[in-house]
Amino acid sequence: MKRNDKNSAQLRKEAEERLAHVSKTKLKPHPIEELLHDLQVHQIELEMQNETLRQSQIELEESRDRYVDFYDFAPVGYVTLNHDGIINEINLTGAALLGVERNNLLRHGFTHFIVPEDRNRWNHHFLNVLT
Repeated sequence: MKRNDKNSAQLRKEAEERLAHVSKTKLKPHPIEELLHDLQVHQIELEMQNETLRQSQIELEESRDRYVDFYDFAPVGYVTLNHDGIINEINLTGAALLGVERNNLLRHGFTHFIVPEDRNRWNHHFLNVLT
């Protein structure tokens, strides 16, 4: 967001500078009807952009729903870990394979499910994957 805010602020500053320059040289007063027309055109443009944004939001939500369905109902277990080996996401099959309800797995360490004699090997492999 900061990048967009900075770009907006920069655009605003440049527009004000141009307006100041133009108003000194060749800006002529416009009749009210022309100004009203320009405002109406801008309003229509904004409404069109708003409709495009609404449509994009709908498409994004549909895409997310398809992803969730594919992820959650996949016939294999999927687990998403953070850099510390904590479970961020797990699908229904993964939770069933581990024998624990999904909500009880989230934000817990995955190493709990590695047998003690294999934990060093798991940690080494996990660090290799991260790097």
